[in-house]
Amino acid sequence: MDSQAVWIFLHVVLLVYWLGADIGVFYASFQVVKTEHPPETRAAIVKVPTFVNYFPATASILMLPVGLQLAAGIDASPVTGVWMVLVWVGAIAWLGLAHSSAKRRGTPLGKRLANADLAVRVVLIAVLGLAAVASFVGGEPFRDNWVALKVLLYAYVLVCGLGIRFSFAPFGPAFRRLMAEGSTFDFERAVELGIVQQILPEDGFFERVMDYARRFVPPGKAARAVGLIKRAVQSGAESSFHEGLALERELQQQLFCGEDAAEGLDAYLNKRKAEFKAR
Repeated sequence: MDSQAVWIFLHVVLLVYWLGADIGVFYASFQVVKTEHPPETRAAIVKVPTFVNYFPATASILMLPVGLQLAAGIDASPVTGVWMVLVWVGAIAWLGLAHSSAKRRGTPLGKRLANADLAVRVVLIAVLGLAAVASFVGGEPFRDNWVALKVLLYAYVLVCGLGIRFSFAPFGPAFRRLMAEGSTFDFERAVELGIVQQILPEDGFFERVMDYARRFVPPGKAARAVGLIKRAVQSGAESSFHEGLALERELQQQLFCGEDAAEGLDAYLNKRKAEFKAR
C-alpha cells in the first residue's frame, strides 16, 4: 500500500468519524432540551454528547493536514516539504489546544484556551477563504478548482462551528441552573401535565381562592373526609397495591365512625342537602 492510499484511507475515516459522531451529538443534544425528560435523565444524557464530541472535534482538525497531504500527493497543492511539516505541527498544537479548552471548560484557564482556539479558527477561516477565492480568480495557490472548492467548504464548516458555539453559549449556565433549581414551565404547560387544574385571573384573585376553598370545608363538604382522601392518594402512591387497599379500608373505617358519615347517608336517603360539621 503506497502512502497516497494511506492518506485516502485516513481521509475517509476522519470524514466518517466527523459526520457520524456529530449526528450522535446533535441527537443527544435535542434529547437534553426536551422538557418531558426529568432533570436527572437530562443530566445523564448530557454526558453523551460531551464525550462523543471529542471524536468530531479531533476529526475536524486533523482533516486539514490530511486533506492538504492528500492534495500534495497529486500535485494539487503548493503546501509541500517544510510547509507541510509546519502544517502538521500547527494542527497537532491546535488539537491539543482544543482538547485542553474542552477539558478545562468553566475555569479561567479554560476560558483563555477557548479564546485562543477561537482566534485560531477565525484566522484559518480568513486565510483559507481568501486562498480559495484567489484560486478561483487567478489559479493560485490551488490550481485545481475542485481543491479550492474543498478548501472553501472547510472554511465554511469552521464558520458553522463558530455559529453553533455562540448559539449554545447560554446553554451551560442555563443547564446548571436547571440542575440546581429544577425544571420550570409556564402555567399552560402545568395544566397540560395535570399539575395545575385551574388558573385564576388577577382581578378578584383572593375572593376566587376563598370561594374555591369553601368547596372543601363544612357545611358543604366533609373536611375530614377530604383530608383522608388526600392521604389515601398520596400514601397509596408510595406503597404497594395491597398496602394501598389496606390503608383505604382503614381510613374508610375511621370515617364511618364519625358523625359526618351518618349525616351524609341520612341526607342522601332523605334527598336533602347535607350539613357537615367535620366530626
